[in-house]
Amino acid sequence: VSNDPLVGPLLELPQVGPDFFDLSDHEVEQKVEPLTSSQVKVLRDRINLTQRPRWHAKPPHNLGEASHGKLKADQWRSLIEFDIPVALAYLAVLHPQPLHDRKRAEKRFHNTMHLALAVGIGTSRSTCKAFQERYVFHMQQYLKGLMIGNKGRKLKPNHHAALHFPSFLYLFGPVRGWWTFPFERVVGWLQNVPSNHKVGKYLSVSASILDSLFTPSRPV
Repeated sequence: VSNDPLVGPLLELPQVGPDFFDLSDHEVEQKVEPLTSSQVKVLRDRINLTQRPRWHAKPPHNLGEASHGKLKADQWRSLIEFDIPVALAYLAVLHPQPLHDRKRAEKRFHNTMHLALAVGIGTSRSTCKAFQERYVFHMQQYLKGLMIGNKGRKLKPNHHAALHFPSFLYLFGPVRGWWTFPFERVVGWLQNVPSNHKVGKYLSVSASILDSLFTPSRPV
């Protein structure tokens, strides 16, 4: 194990208390400061350098700029579950900065981890009442972190909808059985079909795409 090139950097990480990563009862009580432009650059550089699991697609190298276009929902999920928390952990623990900036980075990391945990629980392959209750706790703490110290900030409809999500987990089971990624994939394929605005001419192509969608080939 000692010869593994990944072990050395891990052993050199500063020691932090177990509560740094344990958010089971961590409630947000102080304002979460937004990132500065220099911090955004640090996070972007760390994300580009991160070695991620094979099933996590690498995000755009210029993440946060309009030039890379709109991110897909699954890209956002991967970013929130893995890339952004890892980069924020680096900013909170390893990045050289004054103590007051480090404290702010820790608060930002904790608040983002509430969102990451909520997304991970909400998209799990299984669900139960305890999962749904933990989802609500983490989502409420994340939203609380957005609002504390930010007078005038208004939550978006998606924030409101996110708090109703556990009701659907209770009614329909794990979200992987009813989320709309397969249908969005079909829409993406159809948008790339060269129709020349002639409706019906490429119906056979569309039918083959739909057939491939609903033919079991691999697990979701």
